[in-house]
Order: sequence, then C-alpha cells, then structure tokens
Amino acid sequence: MNWTIPQRENLLKRLQTEPPRAVWESVCFARGGFLRYDPDEEREVARAVMRLVRHNAFLLADRLAGLGWHPLTPPMVGTPTPRPFPGEAEAEEFGPLPLALSAFWEVVGGLDFVWDYKRGPAPDLFGGYKIEELDPLCIDAPQTLPFLAKEWKELRAAGEIGPGDKVPLDLAPDALHKANISGGSPYGLRLPDPDPDPMFIGDDFALRFTAYLRLSFRWGGFPGLAALPRSAVADARVASLTEGFLPF
Repeated sequence: MNWTIPQRENLLKRLQTEPPRAVWESVCFARGGFLRYDPDEEREVARAVMRLVRHNAFLLADRLAGLGWHPLTPPMVGTPTPRPFPGEAEAEEFGPLPLALSAFWEVVGGLDFVWDYKRGPAPDLFGGYKIEELDPLCIDAPQTLPFLAKEWKELRAAGEIGPGDKVPLDLAPDALHKANISGGSPYGLRLPDPDPDPMFIGDDFALRFTAYLRLSFRWGGFPGLAALPRSAVADARVASLTEGFLPF
C-alpha cells in the first residue's frame, strides 16, 4: 500500500470561496494531527473570523444603546490592538497566547456588555429575568496582560506556580460579579494551551473560545439566556438584537 502525505492547502484561497468558520475549523483540526498550515495564513483565517465578531458586536452595541443600555466600562466594543500586546513578552514566558484570543485582541480589542450598575437597576430587556441570570458578554482587552504577567511571576517566585503548572488568564468576571454581587472565579483561559481555539472556562461551563462567542451572540450578548426558560418576550427581543448577524 502506498501512503501519501497530505498537501497543505492555501487557506487564503479557501477564504475566497468558503465561510471563515469552515476554514477555521480546518486549522483547529489540523493542529490536532500532523498537518500544519502556514502560520501567517492561519492567523489571517482567525482574523477573518474575528472580523465577523466585530461586525456583530457593533450591531449589538448600537441596538443595546438604543434601548438605554450603558456598559460598565465603555465602550461596548473596544479598540483593535496591534501586536505585540502590552505585556505579551512577559506573559508568553508562561506559554504562547492562543491564536483565537490573539486574533480577537487584534481585530475586536475587547467587549463589555455588562450593565453599569452605578446607574441603578438595568432596563428589563427580556421580561423579568434577573440581571445576574443574564451573564452579559464581557472579554477584557489585552491591557490586562501586564498585571496578570506580574501576578504570575510573583506566584512563581513564591513557589505557588511550579514548572509545568498552568496559569489562569482571567478575561471576564463571573455572572454574579457582573451584577455587582460577590460571586465565583473569573472566566478565562489556562496557559499554556497549544490549541488555537482554547477552552474558555467558567464555574459552570467550558467551551472553546469561539464557541463561547457564538453562544453569546446567539443570545443577543446575554449567554445566560440559554439556560433560562423560554418566553415570547425574550425570544422577540433576542430576534431583534441579532437581526443581520453574520455567522462565524
């Protein structure tokens, strides 16, 4: 039997004819085996996915603002940050930044749909659900990296992080903290993680980073709705918030 080594496809050509999600899934699948694509092409695929995220985020931000929603740390959609990110070199002593997160920071910057609780009660967008149940989407910008890297180095110096240990790359408060209620651990990643689309981990869930973004946008920026009873009011609001979103 003759065996042949698969030839690397040109990912940029595929992007011209295929949805970015399909090409991105090929990248993720290949990383689990022995096939490797050109790293620059892989990054451009990841950026293509995140450009769709940014498109959806601006639509959502405009619609929420029209409903009187004010983010805790404006703006709702952040500013793209070119590499190298602040503190990236120090952070990568503990493992390279996963491609999906790196591309997110490059293209989107950050997201914050958390209600500004200093303004008082949040508008009731979905017909009676508590704000702590909605778990609004939030992903920190890369400006948090220097603080995290400093913390990791202090923990390593104190012997609390050993060789081979994973470190928590915190990216968002948990659902209760988002509602200004003392809660659980932050949501985030764990470094090192060789997967281009790493696990995004919370107290009650673990999803790939892009899968978490998809879930969040599926529910109009409020992924907590996925675990709540359906209602006509909530379904109608979600439909209006997500109209015209591009799949990613």
